Amino acid sequence: MPTIFVSYRRADTQPITDRVYARLAQVFGEKSLFRDVDSIPLAQDFRAAIEKAIILADVLIVVIGQDWLDSVDANGARRLENPIDAVRLEVETGMRHAKLIVPLLVNGAAMPPADRLPPSMYQLSFINGAVIRPDKNFDADLQRVIDLIAQRLGQQPAASSTPPPAASAPQNPAPVSGLRISGGRVVNHGHILELKVNDHTIRVDTAPLGVKQSIQYDGELKESQPTVWGLTTRFTVAEDGQPAEYQISTRAKGWLSTRYNIVVKRNGVTIYED
Repeated sequence: MPTIFVSYRRADTQPITDRVYARLAQVFGEKSLFRDVDSIPLAQDFRAAIEKAIILADVLIVVIGQDWLDSVDANGARRLENPIDAVRLEVETGMRHAKLIVPLLVNGAAMPPADRLPPSMYQLSFINGAVIRPDKNFDADLQRVIDLIAQRLGQQPAASSTPPPAASAPQNPAPVSGLRISGGRVVNHGHILELKVNDHTIRVDTAPLGVKQSIQYDGELKESQPTVWGLTTRFTVAEDGQPAEYQISTRAKGWLSTRYNIVVKRNGVTIYED
């Protein structure tokens, strides 16, 4: 009996939806999944099939790509304006039956604004979506969604796509030969990290959910973007006449968490982690 319904537009997100579907099937079993191309029998009314499947489902995943909102039909009309558009029916049905709706933002898409959605769907714009990147971060991004679904279903997910942390993970700040490292979380402002590396200052402000987080090096802004799950920033600077390559990663500690893990690497060596 399907417990996860996957909603998507084929022309918009077929390749990455296939990857998402395959990973979810690996974790929860293919019989737990429903999507139109595989799951609606021939000669069956797709509206009735959608209604039945979503009623039986615990989770509705909505895969949103850059063309999801403005996709048009053969007559040039926006599909979402059509009351029998399959994607619209799926979202409306999920909302009507109070299902857990998890938007997946892929291919650089953002959550659709409420004023661009039909009135029956406008609440979708206020749901926090999960960014799923197609590169090496795909597994880590999707694992958070898997953990949420497993929690909803009362299950333990299959082995994580991402390796567990090393038993000897360095603590903050980590001693590194030839470097003077000090600092840490700013007292009373736990979302801010100020780290001194020799005579240079790194400041990481993870910020609350939905607010721009920023990374600065000696006061120069290196990254600034809205917080969803976190980000990874790489930059190279000159220190004592030698190039120093930094990689700074932030990652939410849990679904909708306002706390973030921060890892700072210099020339491939971890110098801070919490």
